[in-house]
Amino acid sequence: MNVILYDILRQVPLLAQTVPDTRNYLLLGYGIGFGILFLFTLSLWWRFRSLAADEQALEQLEAEIKADEAAKNEVKTSAQKEAAEAAP
Repeated sequence: MNVILYDILRQVPLLAQTVPDTRNYLLLGYGIGFGILFLFTLSLWWRFRSLAADEQALEQLEAEIKADEAAKNEVKTSAQKEAAEAAP
Protein backbone atom coordinates (compact mmCIF):
# COMPACT_ATOMS: atom_id res chain seq x y z
CA MET A 1 0.00 0.00 0.00
CA ASN A 2 2.75 2.42 0.92
CA VAL A 3 4.67 1.59 -2.24
CA ILE A 4 1.63 2.33 -4.38
CA LEU A 5 0.99 5.63 -2.60
CA TYR A 6 4.67 6.56 -2.98
CA ASP A 7 4.53 5.82 -6.72
CA ILE A 8 1.40 7.92 -7.09
CA LEU A 9 2.95 10.85 -5.20
CA ARG A 10 6.12 10.62 -7.28
CA GLN A 11 4.07 11.24 -10.40
CA VAL A 12 2.79 14.58 -9.08
CA PRO A 13 5.47 17.12 -10.11
CA LEU A 14 5.34 19.31 -7.00
CA LEU A 15 5.44 16.39 -4.60
CA ALA A 16 8.11 14.50 -6.50
CA GLN A 17 10.79 17.03 -5.59
CA THR A 18 12.71 16.34 -2.44
CA VAL A 19 14.18 18.92 -0.12
CA PRO A 20 17.73 19.66 -1.27
CA ASP A 21 20.58 18.98 1.12
CA THR A 22 22.06 22.40 1.89
CA ARG A 23 24.03 21.55 5.02
CA ASN A 24 27.29 22.33 3.27
CA TYR A 25 26.08 25.83 2.38
CA LEU A 26 24.90 26.35 5.96
CA LEU A 27 28.31 25.38 7.33
CA LEU A 28 30.04 27.53 4.73
CA GLY A 29 27.84 30.50 5.66
CA TYR A 30 28.55 30.06 9.36
CA GLY A 31 32.26 29.69 8.63
CA ILE A 32 32.34 32.90 6.61
CA GLY A 33 30.29 34.75 9.23
CA PHE A 34 32.52 33.68 12.10
CA GLY A 35 35.59 34.42 10.00
CA ILE A 36 34.39 37.98 9.40
CA LEU A 37 33.63 38.41 13.13
CA PHE A 38 37.10 37.09 14.00
CA LEU A 39 38.78 39.49 11.58
CA PHE A 40 36.72 42.39 12.94
CA THR A 41 37.70 41.50 16.52
CA LEU A 42 41.33 41.19 15.48
CA SER A 43 41.13 44.60 13.80
CA LEU A 44 39.65 46.19 16.93
CA TRP A 45 42.40 44.66 19.09
CA TRP A 46 45.09 45.88 16.69
CA ARG A 47 43.65 49.42 16.65
CA PHE A 48 43.39 49.51 20.45
CA ARG A 49 47.01 48.41 20.74
CA SER A 50 48.10 51.10 18.28
CA LEU A 51 46.11 53.79 20.11
CA ALA A 52 47.64 52.76 23.44
CA ALA A 53 51.13 53.15 21.94
CA ASP A 54 50.18 56.57 20.51
CA GLU A 55 48.80 57.66 23.89
CA GLN A 56 52.02 56.65 25.62
CA ALA A 57 54.11 58.55 23.05
CA LEU A 58 51.95 61.68 23.49
CA GLU A 59 52.27 61.49 27.28
CA GLN A 60 56.03 61.22 26.94
CA LEU A 61 56.12 64.22 24.59
CA GLU A 62 53.95 66.23 26.98
CA ALA A 63 56.30 65.43 29.86
CA GLU A 64 59.32 66.50 27.79
CA ILE A 65 57.64 69.78 26.81
CA LYS A 66 56.77 70.54 30.44
CA ALA A 67 60.34 69.78 31.49
CA ASP A 68 61.70 72.09 28.77
CA GLU A 69 59.33 74.88 29.81
CA ALA A 70 60.31 74.46 33.45
CA ALA A 71 64.01 74.64 32.53
CA LYS A 72 63.43 77.79 30.46
CA ASN A 73 61.54 79.43 33.34
CA GLU A 74 64.33 78.50 35.73
CA VAL A 75 66.93 80.05 33.44
CA LYS A 76 64.84 83.22 33.13
CA THR A 77 64.40 83.57 36.88
CA SER A 78 68.09 82.98 37.56
CA ALA A 79 69.03 85.53 34.89
CA GLN A 80 66.60 88.04 36.40
CA LYS A 81 68.08 87.46 39.88
CA GLU A 82 71.59 88.01 38.57
CA ALA A 83 70.49 91.17 36.78
CA ALA A 84 68.77 92.42 39.92
CA GLU A 85 71.86 91.74 42.03
CA ALA A 86 74.21 93.39 39.56
CA ALA A 87 72.02 96.50 39.02
CA PRO A 88 72.27 98.32 42.41
